[in-house]
Amino acid sequence: MLLLFLGNALSALVFISEEKLLSKFYCHPLEIVGIEGTFGLGATVAVLFMLQNVSCETIYADSEKKIASFCPYGRLEDSVRAIKHMMTEGELATAVLLTVGVLALIDYCGVSITKHVSAMHRVVITSGRPICIWLVAFVLSWEHFIPLQFAGYILTVIGIFLYYQIISFDCLFRRGESEESAEETRKEELVSAS
Repeated sequence: MLLLFLGNALSALVFISEEKLLSKFYCHPLEIVGIEGTFGLGATVAVLFMLQNVSCETIYADSEKKIASFCPYGRLEDSVRAIKHMMTEGELATAVLLTVGVLALIDYCGVSITKHVSAMHRVVITSGRPICIWLVAFVLSWEHFIPLQFAGYILTVIGIFLYYQIISFDCLFRRGESEESAEETRKEELVSAS
């Protein structure tokens, strides 16, 4: 749960930083994607190098000790083994390269949206990405439909739409004055202040 919260907070920080930078300086979206990618690659390599050198005890998921659920090779991360595996397995290497390409394209589109519209619009559009991923996963039979997951997704999207005032329930929750009368009150305050 903590990692989920930190991931969302970091994502929000990136979106806001991009919007501030793009409003002050002229930068092409590909340039920003390149800078973010270079920084991300450097940070990932540093973290993987540290985790490669952390020894730990293997924890098994079953009582027969056949399935290692944590630390299967005596290290928190075995990057050398992963790279060797990618070199010998062409399908795995292809999947990794396609993933990198798709993520670069997603980031480019996101930065372009932030540059031309706003970070708020980027968040709203990004909220539609999981449904596309689910549809592909269902079509390819990689995943089974879980109603609770779908309900959680719908609840999240409704929350985003309510927060950014894309949809509103003013008809259900009247505040005593209509939007027109509130606008008239604001105009009267401005006239009296000047």
